[in-house]
Amino acid sequence: MRSCREFATEAIGASRYRYSDELRENLRLCASELATNAVRHSKSGEAGGVFTVLLHLRPTWIGLALHDLGPKAGAPSVPRVLLRTLDDPLSASGRGLAMVSLCSHGRYGFMAPPQSSQHVAWCELAA
Repeated sequence: MRSCREFATEAIGASRYRYSDELRENLRLCASELATNAVRHSKSGEAGGVFTVLLHLRPTWIGLALHDLGPKAGAPSVPRVLLRTLDDPLSASGRGLAMVSLCSHGRYGFMAPPQSSQHVAWCELAA
């Protein structure tokens, strides 16, 4: 997950666009959470697994997309956002997608093309 955060940080640092510190931190958080989910819940987290990160840098927004190898056996085929976990201080997990939702103001989603075993999780962050 660290390499995904570092990639996002380096990419926006090298961009010709200037983004706020808040947007930079939100991007780092979203990149980390999407990468964590790919490793934890998809075949990307298995031996030899990989995922691909794409950034779309625009003057007024940043798009982040993470392509993984599809769900592990027994894992849900579609991710779920559990907003209630944000209010539960004892919850050990389940906050990642809820935080992505909050950082992106609800501009996030998932694609699972029927002819592909891969999944894509994405979000857009307003500048």
